[in-house]
Amino acid sequence: MWPSGDLPCAWRSAGDSIAEYLLGRANNPVTWSFENLGGIVFRQTAEAADAFFFCPKASLVYGEIISANDGDGCDSPLLRTLAAASSSRLVLGYQTQWEPVKRPERVMLDPIDELQETLEVNLKEVTTGPGTQQGLVVTNMVRGGRGEKSHYKDGDIITAVDKKSVKTFATFDEAIRSKFKEIFADGPVSDKRFASSYVVMLEVRKDGDEKVTRDYVNLFPDFLAPPVY
Repeated sequence: MWPSGDLPCAWRSAGDSIAEYLLGRANNPVTWSFENLGGIVFRQTAEAADAFFFCPKASLVYGEIISANDGDGCDSPLLRTLAAASSSRLVLGYQTQWEPVKRPERVMLDPIDELQETLEVNLKEVTTGPGTQQGLVVTNMVRGGRGEKSHYKDGDIITAVDKKSVKTFATFDEAIRSKFKEIFADGPVSDKRFASSYVVMLEVRKDGDEKVTRDYVNLFPDFLAPPVY
């Protein structure tokens, strides 16, 4: 969390200045990239100060200014606590804009974003070169994080989901969404116990071309709140 009050200026004007800076950087072609697509920043406005919350993807874009203002890890703001009248969010993408926070019945991440957040890694698409090196490559793993504890390593390649080959983010998303259509539907689901959970089997190529299979269950939002920094 980065409270705007850390800056030496008026609370509200500081919040507005920060919001304007974040928006400008989000739409700057020099700093924009597909790797940051979908990163989210929440702005929570209060009488004393504004607070800004950055998800991991967004923190990569704004890391310098977060560090400069002593930003630190914090608990995720629950969507039900963010009133639309005083909260907004910035979703990194094409022609990004600040938009009011909406509180849907369920909050589902795109499957590829969910995978990266759950394993605390970044993934890279590899679609050319030797077939044994194609797939979704694990990079920038958080040391001691959930991925490492699940025996993933930098350089591991996710090659299939439930025996369906995946080499791109789009094919991974489609494999999950097509199998769990009810979960990703806009309306309410019939099973309320774990309304947003799914389990699949991932095929992973390790060092030395060793192949292993691992069960994967998404953690957000049924088990963990979306992470922010």
